[in-house]
Amino acid sequence: MRGRLLAIAAALAVLVGCAGFDPDNPINGRWSVQAPFGPGFTLGTYTFYRDSAEILGIDQDVDYAIDGNRVQVVPRGFGPTLDIRLIDANTAELTEPLTGSRLTLRRLRERSGF
Repeated sequence: MRGRLLAIAAALAVLVGCAGFDPDNPINGRWSVQAPFGPGFTLGTYTFYRDSAEILGIDQDVDYAIDGNRVQVVPRGFGPTLDIRLIDANTAELTEPLTGSRLTLRRLRERSGF
């Protein structure tokens, strides 16, 4: 009985974790931001949800504009729009809005893991 309750609780936790993600948005999930000047140097993480994003630890409500392999992340309040180009399912390129430099995003987990 106790094992069964633990299994049910674990299944519910997985479902709750999936609730914030939109399967039609290709950037949903957690990404590591890689610096342009050296492999292995991470600047932080971005996590994209259905209606929000956590960017370097800051939560913000956003809208997404998806056009093929390009996704714009548009803040609903203050902040720059992020332009992201998907290279493949687990790699993307972000044009940094202030300097124009290009950063590499690497998916930390498969989308199905959320």
